[in-house]
Amino acid sequence: VYGPFAAWFHQHRFESLSQQQCRISDQIDYEVPMGFAGRMLAGSFVQTQLERMFCYRHQTTQHDLSFARQLDELGLSLQGKRFAISGGSGLIGTCVSSLLSVLGAEVYQLQRTQSN
Repeated sequence: VYGPFAAWFHQHRFESLSQQQCRISDQIDYEVPMGFAGRMLAGSFVQTQLERMFCYRHQTTQHDLSFARQLDELGLSLQGKRFAISGGSGLIGTCVSSLLSVLGAEVYQLQRTQSN
């Protein structure tokens, strides 16, 4: 909703290729602020950063799917399992929570309550 761009549109697609394969594609249309001057000053930098970011995201998705496939081959399913995670809002906890959720588990983050 808010960000450094004058305009931003992002469409993330999964295209089925077969029962075992899909293609991930991202369509991004954006405008940097300050029109022509913004494109001249930051255009190539923004393009490079977006390419790096989406390359990383695609690799992460590929690794997550590979992990899910390995669990499936072992006959293990996280579907419907419940996990409580301490530190779930930290760097590692956020990644673990996301992966478990994607694999069908219910994830609960343990949090300390503030005493008055």
